[in-house]
Amino acid sequence: MQEVKLSIFDYDTGNPLHKERFGALNREWLERYFRVEDHDSQSFADPEGKVLAKDGAILFAETEGDIIGTGSLLKMEEATYEVAKMAVTEHWQGRGIGERILLALIERAREKKASRLFIVSNTKLETAIRLYRKHGFADSVENRHSHYERGNITLERSLTRESMDKKQAAG
Repeated sequence: MQEVKLSIFDYDTGNPLHKERFGALNREWLERYFRVEDHDSQSFADPEGKVLAKDGAILFAETEGDIIGTGSLLKMEEATYEVAKMAVTEHWQGRGIGERILLALIERAREKKASRLFIVSNTKLETAIRLYRKHGFADSVENRHSHYERGNITLERSLTRESMDKKQAAG
Protein backbone atom coordinates (compact mmCIF):
# COMPACT_ATOMS: atom_id res chain seq x y z
CA MET A 1 0.00 0.00 0.00
CA GLN A 2 1.29 3.43 -0.92
CA GLU A 3 2.16 5.69 2.02
CA VAL A 4 -0.28 8.51 2.57
CA LYS A 5 1.19 12.03 2.34
CA LEU A 6 -0.04 13.38 5.63
CA SER A 7 0.46 16.54 7.60
CA ILE A 8 -0.29 16.70 11.32
CA PHE A 9 -1.02 20.13 12.72
CA ASP A 10 -2.61 21.96 15.64
CA TYR A 11 -6.17 23.17 15.99
CA ASP A 12 -6.33 26.84 14.98
CA THR A 13 -8.77 28.82 17.14
CA GLY A 14 -9.23 31.27 14.27
CA ASN A 15 -10.40 28.59 11.84
CA PRO A 16 -14.10 27.61 12.25
CA LEU A 17 -13.52 24.54 10.06
CA HIS A 18 -11.37 23.04 12.80
CA LYS A 19 -14.20 23.11 15.34
CA GLU A 20 -16.58 21.61 12.79
CA ARG A 21 -14.18 18.80 11.77
CA PHE A 22 -13.27 17.94 15.38
CA GLY A 23 -16.94 17.30 16.11
CA ALA A 24 -17.81 15.66 12.78
CA LEU A 25 -14.92 13.18 12.78
CA ASN A 26 -15.72 12.07 16.31
CA ARG A 27 -19.48 11.90 15.77
CA GLU A 28 -18.84 9.61 12.80
CA TRP A 29 -17.31 6.82 14.90
CA LEU A 30 -19.38 7.46 18.00
CA GLU A 31 -22.65 7.12 16.09
CA ARG A 32 -21.36 4.00 14.29
CA TYR A 33 -20.41 2.12 17.48
CA PHE A 34 -22.11 3.84 20.42
CA ARG A 35 -23.87 7.16 20.87
CA VAL A 36 -22.79 10.76 21.37
CA GLU A 37 -22.92 11.40 25.11
CA ASP A 38 -23.48 14.78 26.79
CA HIS A 39 -19.80 14.91 27.72
CA ASP A 40 -18.91 14.53 24.02
CA SER A 41 -21.38 17.19 22.87
CA GLN A 42 -19.92 19.68 25.33
CA SER A 43 -16.40 19.07 23.97
CA PHE A 44 -17.59 19.44 20.37
CA ALA A 45 -19.49 22.65 21.14
CA ASP A 46 -16.51 24.25 22.90
CA PRO A 47 -13.21 22.50 22.11
CA GLU A 48 -11.31 25.68 22.86
CA GLY A 49 -12.74 25.95 26.38
CA LYS A 50 -13.00 22.25 27.19
CA VAL A 51 -9.60 21.19 25.80
CA LEU A 52 -7.25 23.97 24.72
CA ALA A 53 -7.84 26.43 27.58
CA LYS A 54 -7.02 23.67 30.07
CA ASP A 55 -3.48 23.06 28.74
CA GLY A 56 -4.73 20.41 26.33
CA ALA A 57 -4.11 19.96 22.64
CA ILE A 58 -6.08 19.03 19.54
CA LEU A 59 -4.25 17.75 16.48
CA PHE A 60 -5.50 17.11 12.97
CA ALA A 61 -4.31 14.91 10.13
CA GLU A 62 -4.74 16.27 6.61
CA THR A 63 -4.16 14.74 3.21
CA GLU A 64 -5.16 15.85 -0.26
CA GLY A 65 -6.57 19.06 1.24
CA ASP A 66 -8.98 17.24 3.55
CA ILE A 67 -8.89 16.93 7.33
CA ILE A 68 -9.32 13.18 7.78
CA GLY A 69 -8.33 12.55 11.39
CA THR A 70 -8.04 14.10 14.81
CA GLY A 71 -6.99 13.40 18.37
CA SER A 72 -6.67 15.34 21.58
CA LEU A 73 -4.89 15.52 24.90
CA LEU A 74 -6.89 16.48 27.98
CA LYS A 75 -4.98 17.53 31.07
CA MET A 76 -6.40 15.58 33.99
CA GLU A 77 -3.98 16.43 36.78
CA GLU A 78 -0.39 17.57 37.10
CA ALA A 79 1.71 15.67 34.51
CA THR A 80 -1.18 13.32 33.59
CA TYR A 81 -3.10 13.60 30.32
CA GLU A 82 -5.87 11.62 28.68
CA VAL A 83 -5.53 10.75 25.00
CA ALA A 84 -9.08 11.34 23.80
CA LYS A 85 -11.33 11.97 20.82
CA MET A 86 -9.15 10.08 18.36
CA ALA A 87 -10.85 9.56 15.03
CA VAL A 88 -10.00 8.81 11.41
CA THR A 89 -12.77 9.02 8.83
CA GLU A 90 -13.82 5.57 7.66
CA HIS A 91 -12.52 5.91 4.08
CA TRP A 92 -8.97 6.51 5.36
CA GLN A 93 -8.84 3.88 8.10
CA GLY A 94 -6.31 1.06 7.92
CA ARG A 95 -3.55 3.22 6.45
CA GLY A 96 -1.58 4.07 9.60
CA ILE A 97 -3.14 7.49 10.08
CA GLY A 98 -4.45 6.78 13.58
CA GLU A 99 -1.00 5.55 14.54
CA ARG A 100 0.61 8.74 13.28
CA ILE A 101 -1.89 10.84 15.23
CA LEU A 102 -1.24 8.77 18.38
CA LEU A 103 2.53 9.16 18.03
CA ALA A 104 2.14 12.93 17.55
CA LEU A 105 -0.03 13.10 20.68
CA ILE A 106 2.56 11.14 22.67
CA GLU A 107 5.25 13.55 21.49
CA ARG A 108 3.08 16.55 22.36
CA ALA A 109 2.50 15.10 25.85
CA ARG A 110 6.27 14.84 26.30
CA GLU A 111 6.62 18.49 25.25
CA LYS A 112 4.07 19.34 27.95
CA LYS A 113 6.22 17.46 30.48
CA ALA A 114 3.63 14.74 31.02
CA SER A 115 4.82 11.71 32.93
CA ARG A 116 1.74 9.58 32.34
CA LEU A 117 -0.92 9.13 29.69
CA PHE A 118 -4.13 7.18 29.81
CA ILE A 119 -6.84 6.24 27.34
CA VAL A 120 -10.45 5.34 28.06
CA SER A 121 -11.84 2.99 25.44
CA ASN A 122 -14.13 0.07 24.84
CA THR A 123 -13.02 -3.51 24.21
CA LYS A 124 -15.37 -3.56 21.20
CA LEU A 125 -12.81 -1.31 19.44
CA GLU A 126 -10.27 -4.11 19.00
CA THR A 127 -8.17 -2.40 16.34
CA ALA A 128 -7.78 0.71 18.49
CA ILE A 129 -6.87 -1.34 21.58
CA ARG A 130 -4.18 -3.20 19.58
CA LEU A 131 -2.75 0.13 18.40
CA TYR A 132 -2.58 1.50 21.95
CA ARG A 133 -0.89 -1.66 23.26
CA LYS A 134 1.59 -1.60 20.38
CA HIS A 135 2.71 1.80 21.62
CA GLY A 136 3.21 0.87 25.25
CA PHE A 137 -0.24 1.31 26.77
CA ALA A 138 -1.28 -1.41 29.21
CA ASP A 139 -4.39 -2.17 31.22
CA SER A 140 -4.70 0.16 34.19
CA VAL A 141 -5.92 -0.73 37.64
CA GLU A 142 -7.48 2.71 37.79
CA ASN A 143 -11.08 3.11 36.69
CA ARG A 144 -10.92 6.35 34.75
CA HIS A 145 -13.82 5.47 32.46
CA SER A 146 -16.76 6.16 34.75
CA HIS A 147 -17.56 9.46 32.98
CA TYR A 148 -18.24 7.64 29.69
CA GLU A 149 -21.11 5.15 29.33
CA ARG A 150 -19.17 3.40 26.57
CA GLY A 151 -15.90 3.18 28.51
CA ASN A 152 -15.12 -0.28 29.82
CA ILE A 153 -11.32 -0.25 29.78
CA THR A 154 -8.61 2.17 30.86
CA LEU A 155 -5.11 1.85 29.43
CA GLU A 156 -2.11 3.80 30.64
CA ARG A 157 1.47 4.46 29.70
CA SER A 158 4.32 6.06 31.56
CA LEU A 159 6.40 8.64 29.72
CA THR A 160 9.27 8.74 32.21
CA ARG A 161 12.67 7.68 30.94
CA GLU A 162 13.17 5.18 33.78
CA SER A 163 10.01 3.24 32.99
CA MET A 164 10.85 3.14 29.29
CA ASP A 165 14.31 1.71 30.09
CA LYS A 166 12.76 -1.00 32.28
CA LYS A 167 10.27 -2.00 29.56
CA GLN A 168 13.02 -2.19 26.94
CA ALA A 169 15.24 -4.27 29.24
CA ALA A 170 12.36 -6.67 30.01
CA GLY A 171 11.29 -6.98 26.37
